[in-house]
Amino acid sequence: MRERLLKERSELSLSDVLEKSHGIYLNLISLDQFKLSHRIGLYSPVRNEVRTDSIFFKALELGKEVYSPKVTGSSLSFHRVFGLNELTPGKFGVPEPDSGAPSIEPRELDLLVLPGVAFDTAGSRLGYGKGFYDRFSRVIPLGKRVGISYKFQLQKNIPTEGHDMNVGTLVHEQGIIFCSSKLGGD
Repeated sequence: MRERLLKERSELSLSDVLEKSHGIYLNLISLDQFKLSHRIGLYSPVRNEVRTDSIFFKALELGKEVYSPKVTGSSLSFHRVFGLNELTPGKFGVPEPDSGAPSIEPRELDLLVLPGVAFDTAGSRLGYGKGFYDRFSRVIPLGKRVGISYKFQLQKNIPTEGHDMNVGTLVHEQGIIFCSSKLGGD
């Protein structure tokens, strides 16, 4: 499933990525979770992932603090970012903040926007298989974890293990899904 969806995502044209990402942006900023948040964890996209620059700029425009992930060993830390020009390619080629930028504890985030290879309506998330976001988000309440993806990444069922963390809400270009919760993953 991971390989098939990554291939399909890689074949999206830039115009498709931008159009779908704009729809996802509009749906995300309509959420109360976004409107009421002050401190947002937001990833930097690579390899045709949903673009997050519009979300970043809207959050700053609204006076919100934005934090971006940095890989250190097998862990993620999130650091405050004031401009996208502060990000430089990190361990996996993903734009990351400087480790000297102010960091935040996971439970202090009001909203964590997560990427994924696939999601299902129960909130299960299939990532790249390294578990970075699962470990980081363990202490973040389910209602503060929002996955964003393209509609084609929504699958009927994602197999999960005990360490996999669900999202409470899934946003795609055609709508918003408030996920039904499976046992575990919260």
